[in-house]
Amino acid sequence: MKRILGAVLGLLVTYGAYAQGEKEKWVEASLQDIRNPKVLDSIAQGLLQYTDDSVALGRAYFLKGLAGTFSANPTEAAKNFKKSLSHLKEGEHYDDRFNYEVVLKNLGISYYRIRQFESGDSSFHILRRLAMEDQDSLQYAVAIKNMANALMMRESYDSAVVLMKETALIQQRIDYQGIALTYLSLGSLYGRIHQEEEALRWFQKALKNSNKVPDRNIEARSYNNIAVAHRALGNFDSAIYYLHKALTIHQEMGSLFDQVEVLANLSRNYSKLAAWDTAQVYLDSAYSLMPPRGRGRGRTLENLWMLSLSMANNKGDYEAGAPYFDSIRQSPNQNYFLNDPEYLEAFAHHFELKGEADSALKYLRLSKQKQAELGQKRDAAKIKQASNEIEMAALRGQQEEKVRSYKMALMVVLVFLALGSLIFWLSRKKAKRITSEREAEEAEAARLSAEALSNITKLESAKFSLIDEHQAPEPELPSQLRLKSKAVINIEDLIYLESDGHYVNLFLKNRKNPEVERSTLKAMEEQLSGHDFIRIHRSYLVQASFLKAVYATKVLLEDGKELPVSRTYKEDLKKRFEGEA
Repeated sequence: MKRILGAVLGLLVTYGAYAQGEKEKWVEASLQDIRNPKVLDSIAQGLLQYTDDSVALGRAYFLKGLAGTFSANPTEAAKNFKKSLSHLKEGEHYDDRFNYEVVLKNLGISYYRIRQFESGDSSFHILRRLAMEDQDSLQYAVAIKNMANALMMRESYDSAVVLMKETALIQQRIDYQGIALTYLSLGSLYGRIHQEEEALRWFQKALKNSNKVPDRNIEARSYNNIAVAHRALGNFDSAIYYLHKALTIHQEMGSLFDQVEVLANLSRNYSKLAAWDTAQVYLDSAYSLMPPRGRGRGRTLENLWMLSLSMANNKGDYEAGAPYFDSIRQSPNQNYFLNDPEYLEAFAHHFELKGEADSALKYLRLSKQKQAELGQKRDAAKIKQASNEIEMAALRGQQEEKVRSYKMALMVVLVFLALGSLIFWLSRKKAKRITSEREAEEAEAARLSAEALSNITKLESAKFSLIDEHQAPEPELPSQLRLKSKAVINIEDLIYLESDGHYVNLFLKNRKNPEVERSTLKAMEEQLSGHDFIRIHRSYLVQASFLKAVYATKVLLEDGKELPVSRTYKEDLKKRFEGEA
């Protein structure tokens, strides 16, 4: 009987170990960068069998939410992200890819995509609160940037600009590598409110910062947007120059849809210059590269139809333009074209060629009306910009006056301090002279007794001069770190480490760009065990010798760099920095 019970118990233990091993495999699979909805669903199903593990269930529904996102089904994604949150603890961090804040962010974005703006705002208000509690500047910026994007979807452009500028300021302060995307968003917002010069300024800043990320698409997008802004300002030659630079990058990367978009923009620019033959060449090239399927194909094809219609109008060929006009009229995005004066004028020209004067007149009137509305918006934007500049000038004047007052008060304080310092220095000098005379007398008396004791001291010290030759030397710590990329770095030059998804950025002394290692911050911390590195945040590990100052929410490094400090590590950091631990 005992043997049977022992065998049953052994089977149960073996099965438990096997089941635990299987769960770890599913968790490991969930950490991969997978965008295939079917694969994500498969991993989620594997995790859903562990009904007694709330974290495993939360992870499973998170993967199902991602599957909904990548299959362009935001309603299904929102439902699963919400289920995932119900199994997690607020603010809990499980790993770099899966934590409460990541799920909350994805839920908010899904709500925005299905235009449930209040629910999306609620998610990002919670995310912003958690970021403030954890003193996480980057997470705070993520929250307000997504709220700005939602305001842009609701056409509340002025409010969106305020939040997006706040995002940019935070990202500038923490030297965020992806700040170019925020600059692109700001430029797009200013383009929407018809402040093309301001839009151009932000697009140029995006281009200047695009080298901080390895993705050259950011650089190409910056060139393309700069070209669009130049075209809106009537600088067609400049627009063509930047479009060619964007096209070169897209050709290197093999991105067909992006190439088609740039070629269409080149065709539109040459049309504006009345270089119709060149415009036709670029249009034909765009059609030849158009992929047979893919996300965004419909809108791209509609833009090509509009260009083809304009070309046919220019040639006075109604028959050639008719198929493109009919396709546009049947498009689900027809309202987009009916709000653009340029396209309305093309419709009027088409009806004029057809001989339908009433329809031609109707679209011509609509075009003039939209042009007038656009002009009013641009005038309003200029007035507002001028008003803002006047307010800023007045504010700067007030600030300069305050600065002058502060300088005068500071000068008075400095004079009093100088007088006090002089009096203190004179008194200290007198006290030092008296002390020196007393010390000289005492030194002479001590010299005589020191001579008498010198021989005894030598004999006594000889007793302790032997060294234990059998004492084992302490093992030396490695002075270098070998990375998976075969790079070898001196640990003494390593200033700090930053977690970035499945990678860790290693910032070195006198180096502008970091070394990148595929690892986790925890693994790197263990690898550097024994060296004087301090954890200040779940995303940052700093070498103590490079710390210059510790504040309530951040640390200052020797090179002037500021990094955030989370409340989890703040007390230990403060004690270590002040020498109390």
